[in-house]
Amino acid sequence: MVRVLLILLGLAGSAAAAPVPDNAAAVKDLADAHRSERDVVAQETMAWWTWFMALTSVGATLLSGGAAGAALYSVALSRRALEHAEASVSETIKIGRQQSRAYVHASDVSYSTEAPDVIVHVTNTGQTPAPFFQVGGQITVVPKGQVRESVSIGDYDMKEWPALGAGTTLRAQIGDEETRKLIKEFRLTGGSDDGKKLLVQGKVRYTDVFGITFESPFAFYAHRTKPEFRRPVSGLKGFQQVSS
Repeated sequence: MVRVLLILLGLAGSAAAAPVPDNAAAVKDLADAHRSERDVVAQETMAWWTWFMALTSVGATLLSGGAAGAALYSVALSRRALEHAEASVSETIKIGRQQSRAYVHASDVSYSTEAPDVIVHVTNTGQTPAPFFQVGGQITVVPKGQVRESVSIGDYDMKEWPALGAGTTLRAQIGDEETRKLIKEFRLTGGSDDGKKLLVQGKVRYTDVFGITFESPFAFYAHRTKPEFRRPVSGLKGFQQVSS
């Protein structure tokens, strides 16, 4: 019996002397592992949010740029529409003036019945009066076949007349003593036609109701034995604007 007790005591002493596992170190290692894992997760989360914020910033910049571009495009469209509207209004005004302004020109030339002189028939075919107009020209005798080549509109001493109403004609004398002698000699020289022509050329200058000045050049010729004046093929263009 005593021997059994001794054996039991020996076993107990052995058990008490056996080393105890270090649980605190294991717990610390586990905690460190968890902390490292959380740090990695936090870093990954931070990196993702940084990338997301970068994308958001880029998107916001693109949206801002797009909005600015749209605003500029809208301004450009508005400016273009305004320019088109102004051009349309200007064109409408121009057309309205063209339709209603005075159109003054030399519609005919004839011999005077009172003296050896030439009368220029100045006509306003427009819809409004010409508040002011002038007529000037020259009278020459040209050789046979040289009428067209002799037409050359230049500067003349202009005679002034008052307003010319719409749809009316005024008869204006442009000759002087020298040209009267020339006309008399031309018409009284024999009864045969030697081919020479009496050339009357000049221009009409006038101002319309809008204050714009125009010029209408003219040229007429007559045979020695015929009283009628005709227009040569000279390519003269009337109603040329010379001031705005």
